[in-house]
Amino acid sequence: MVRLLGFGVFLLALLAALEYAARIAAYHSRNVSLQIVLKNYEFVARGEQRGFRFVPDEVLPYRLQPGFALQSPDGVQDTRHNSAGFRDDVEFTPKPEGVLRLICIGGSVTYGAGVQRNAETYPSCLARWMNNVFAPNGWKRVEVFNLGVGGYTALEDEENLRRFGLPLAPDAVLVQSGVNDVAPRFYPGFRCDYSHFRKRMEPLTAGPLMRWAYRSQLLLVTGWWLGLIEAPTLLSRTQTPLPAVDDALANLARNNTACFCAHVEEIITLCRESRIRAWLLTTPYLDAPAFRAPAEELRRLDEDGYRKGMQEHNALLRELAAREEVGLIDLERAMPPDRRLFTDPIHFSAEGNALAAKLIAEAVSGPLSR
Repeated sequence: MVRLLGFGVFLLALLAALEYAARIAAYHSRNVSLQIVLKNYEFVARGEQRGFRFVPDEVLPYRLQPGFALQSPDGVQDTRHNSAGFRDDVEFTPKPEGVLRLICIGGSVTYGAGVQRNAETYPSCLARWMNNVFAPNGWKRVEVFNLGVGGYTALEDEENLRRFGLPLAPDAVLVQSGVNDVAPRFYPGFRCDYSHFRKRMEPLTAGPLMRWAYRSQLLLVTGWWLGLIEAPTLLSRTQTPLPAVDDALANLARNNTACFCAHVEEIITLCRESRIRAWLLTTPYLDAPAFRAPAEELRRLDEDGYRKGMQEHNALLRELAAREEVGLIDLERAMPPDRRLFTDPIHFSAEGNALAAKLIAEAVSGPLSR
C-alpha cells in the first residue's frame, strides 16, 4: 500500500513536471500552428466563445465576433469589433442629417489584417483624410465604416452588403474584392456558388470532460505534435482541403473569371438599385524576396496561382468599372512597390494603409461633393 501510494505521488509529480515543461516550451515556441492550437483550445476549455475572432452565422458561412477585443501585453486595446460584429471603434447608428457616409467591403485587406490597431486600417485612415484634408463640399462631416471580413469572396461581400451595409444608408460603397475569389478557382468541380470550396464554420465546443482535458498544455502540445489535434485556422474551418499544387494551378487555368465577374456585377446592381455610388478597388501584389515562401510548392501557389489570379481579377475590375460606369481606384497601379508599405504580398502596413486611404480620398472627394 505504501509503495502504491508512493508510486501515485511520483506519477503526479512527474505529470506536474511534464505539464510545467510543456508550458515553458509552448511559451517560448514561435510555431504559429501550435500557438493557434493553444489559444483556441484555451477558449474551448473555458467555454468562452467570445474569444474567437470568427464565429458561425445563420446566413453567411461565418462572420466576425461581435464585441471581440484583442489587447497587447501593455493593456492597450489593439483590435476591437463593435456590437454589430465589425472592426470599428464606433457603433453603427442611423445616419445623421448632412453626414456623408461611406462603407468599405472586402476581405482581410479591408479588415486590416496587416495592422494591430483599428486606427491603422485603411477605412479609419480614410475617415481622417476626408474629414481633415480632402473634405467633400456640402457635408458637415464624413463617416467611414469598415465592413471588411477576412476570407470573404465577392459572393459573401454581396450578402454582407445587403444584410449589414444597406441598413446603414451609405452614400458610397468601396468594394475591394478579388483576392479571395482566386482560391475557389483552385478546386475541381467549380460552381459559381462556391459550394465546391466553401464549408460552413461549426462552433468549437467540447463536453465537460474534454473541456477539463484541454486545460492541460501537455495534452495539447502532445496531441498537436502527434498530428491528433489540428490548428483550427480560418482556412481549415471554412474551406475544403486545397488540392495538390499542380492540380490547383491546372484548375485555376480551367476555371475562368466569369463567376467572379457575375458576383461583382451583382454588387454593382445592388448599389445602383439603392442609389449608392460605387467604386471598385484593385489590389496590389508585392513580389518581394522577404515575402516569398520557403517551400517551393508554396512559392508556386503564391506566384503562379494567387498573383496570376489577382492580375486577372484586377483586369476584370477595370473592364467592369468602364462598362458599368462606376468608379475605379486602381491601387495595383497606384501603390509603389515599396516593401515598407506591405506586411506580406497583399496586406498593407500602417504606412501602406495611410497611402491607400489618401489615394482613395483624392479619387472620391470631388465626385461626392454637392
